[in-house]
Amino acid sequence: LQAGTLDVYFRLTSQKDAPMGDFRRFEPGGKSGRGFIPALAQVGEYHPGPEYFDRVSTPRGSFSLAFALSGFHLLFEGFSEEDRSLLKARYGSFTPEEQIAEAGRIQVVEAEVPGFLKPRLLEDGAPEVYRLEQSLSGSRLVAYAYEFAGWFDFETRQGQLAMAAGGGDPVHRAVENFLRVVCAHWFVRRGGLLVHAAGVVRNDRAFLFFGPSGSGKTTVTLLSEGCPILGDD
Repeated sequence: LQAGTLDVYFRLTSQKDAPMGDFRRFEPGGKSGRGFIPALAQVGEYHPGPEYFDRVSTPRGSFSLAFALSGFHLLFEGFSEEDRSLLKARYGSFTPEEQIAEAGRIQVVEAEVPGFLKPRLLEDGAPEVYRLEQSLSGSRLVAYAYEFAGWFDFETRQGQLAMAAGGGDPVHRAVENFLRVVCAHWFVRRGGLLVHAAGVVRNDRAFLFFGPSGSGKTTVTLLSEGCPILGDD
């Protein structure tokens, strides 16, 4: 707003997966011209479609990280050095140094938008615990939540993970929830099952403690000092 004038923008399409920044601007005298609103001006939720994933391509960094779980191997390419260090510390032995030739490859890129889903309030006024949207078309799985959006093709074993700017907690939470969805579909296709549980090894036996968020899974692992921890969630 300058000198008593106001630029008004409207979106060219109502489709929810239209690319960000595609706006038309009204100008004085009834004329209109192409305009651009930066991604940081995003308001509300953004639901990514195929055009979005085709558009984003800037890596977060130049570091890669391998992931292995029960014969399922993935190689993430494009992490920043800070991302890699944080995730390596979190996943430990599940991130082997050697790279498997047949591992699925996931390109990690900047989201170029502040986020995707927005936290909602439930009917009783309490905030939602977590929300994740996913869809499966043929062999291609798409999943997105608050700070990430990604896809993985189970036939080509190629994928992409777009992450909103930032580090620390949002980074590992985005990777963890993307991995959960991809692994769940991978193992179901092979007769397996992904359980929301903590895992502890004691006396050469593995114990699973499953339950909803807040039921004490992480507490069990914290009280199991000296025992190998398979995971706290």
